[in-house]
Amino acid sequence: MTNGFTLLKTQKIFNENYIKDIEFNFIELPKFNKKENELESVIDQWVYFIKNSENLHVIPENLKDKGLKFAYEDADKHNWTKAELEAYDYVLMREQDDRGRMTFAVRKKAEDIAKRLIKLGMQNSEIASVTELTIEQVEKLRAEK
Repeated sequence: MTNGFTLLKTQKIFNENYIKDIEFNFIELPKFNKKENELESVIDQWVYFIKNSENLHVIPENLKDKGLKFAYEDADKHNWTKAELEAYDYVLMREQDDRGRMTFAVRKKAEDIAKRLIKLGMQNSEIASVTELTIEQVEKLRAEK
């Protein structure tokens, strides 16, 4: 018993394989009564979030755990209107489209450089090193020539 709730850490062995770094925390939420300013550990912060997520509107300032920060942000989306969710999804799609265009442009430029280096007689491994294309990609470009 720790801080008014049960905390149990276990390690499991399955089929003679030891699984490292697995921690199970069994918590009795009704017994967890800490206030936001009383949270001392990451586990305290997660338990507080789990117990109070429906009523939370602000991400605590002392939050350091990236996963927990993401959980707060994700939980906040459930309070958004349909229009806000659609706008958010639209922005994410635009960002993904921009990343795709950038990736395509970088690869196209690398292929253009590779074609020039092929004409200069460079070896496939050298071209791959310079352009960051794979040797297979350089070989394919050489075969297209």
